[in-house]
Amino acid sequence: MATSAIKPTIPWFGFSFAAACTTLIFFGFSFTLYPEVLSRLRPLVLYGHVATAAAWMMLVVVQAGLAMRRKLALHRRIGAWGFGLGTVAAVTAFASALVLRHEHILQAAIDRRAGRIAFLSIPLNSAIVFSVLLACAYAWRHRPATHRRCMLLAAAVLTLPAVARIPGIDDAWRMVPTDALILLLVAIDLVRERRIHPAYWIGVPAIFAMQFFTLQLFLDRPEWWIRTASFLCGV
Repeated sequence: MATSAIKPTIPWFGFSFAAACTTLIFFGFSFTLYPEVLSRLRPLVLYGHVATAAAWMMLVVVQAGLAMRRKLALHRRIGAWGFGLGTVAAVTAFASALVLRHEHILQAAIDRRAGRIAFLSIPLNSAIVFSVLLACAYAWRHRPATHRRCMLLAAAVLTLPAVARIPGIDDAWRMVPTDALILLLVAIDLVRERRIHPAYWIGVPAIFAMQFFTLQLFLDRPEWWIRTASFLCGV
């Protein structure tokens, strides 16, 4: 009885979570959209990333809404286009990270370039984790429970670069909102299912491990990473 009363809230939570992530992402990027992208002529890949990433996030909300209303046939038809759009957003995310890092490195004084080069690990981490989660969601699209959780994790991961652009948030706290959203997903599983789904058992520790690893690359600046990042950024 209790289980049947709880299960119907799953689509409702997914829609609310996707909408919250999308709102946070749009809010965070609003601080840099005009000064970094729209105020002057930029490489086309930046405009492509802005357009595809924004469209993908809005589509996630629409898809969650369709699932909430049990319109699963339409949800699946749109989903095929959504994965294509997400793939383009992921590819342009990699390219945009390299383009922006290239510019920031060249603008820095010589004694600060190493830090700006090493910082490439942070945006690349978001792009890599998002791409892996999107691929997993596609691979398990016929397993709704796993698919849904991979998509929610992907939406949560995209909030990190958005939060980093909000003025007034100290560097030490920039991962907190994203990690809180991820842990909220785990907590909901524990409350609703009385267990943690394997997608979270594997995905969440992997996400946190990647965060730690890429943060250490940025802070420690090992020589091999500086050489690699310099090559990727073309400096």
